[in-house]
Amino acid sequence: MIVRLAMILVVAAAATADFAAAQIRAEPDRPAQRRRDGNRRDQAVVFYGGAAPYDLATKGTGWTLGVRLELPAGRRFVIEPGLGYLRYRTPADVTIAYLLPEVSFQYDPARGAVRPYFGAGAGFAEFASGPGGSRGTVHAAAGLRLQSAGRLGARFEARIRSIDPLGASGRVAEISAGLRLRLGNR
Repeated sequence: MIVRLAMILVVAAAATADFAAAQIRAEPDRPAQRRRDGNRRDQAVVFYGGAAPYDLATKGTGWTLGVRLELPAGRRFVIEPGLGYLRYRTPADVTIAYLLPEVSFQYDPARGAVRPYFGAGAGFAEFASGPGGSRGTVHAAAGLRLQSAGRLGARFEARIRSIDPLGASGRVAEISAGLRLRLGNR
């Protein structure tokens, strides 16, 4: 059930981005054409990995990796569905792994090759191994997108995630770097 709900969140985010693109396409003037083309060129997929300091019934540092899809929603906003993987060890030497489907809404104030951003979002922590069940998550993120003249770029991010925020289960801070592949024609 949790996986289905996560899929619904990802589809809703994609539909929102599609709706925004359709609204831009409906405008007949040239600036709208440039905005539409710019948004399409700024779509990207990001493959990331990094360290994940955690405070989840125990403290330590695990690791994370995953994939995220950047979908521009206007000139300054990005909707980002993603799927992450978090792995850590408990003091009893038990390995715990989470799948983290989530959606992030980001504000991207700059244009150009170097673009800082910040955002927030929500999702789920689905146990991939170890004891436990599914839990909700909320997160805040800040980072930097670097784009070359070609299709390849880089992305650096710090993301703080609360797992089961109402039950106060714990926190994870991801510090990640990633490869950004632009999907447009540019």
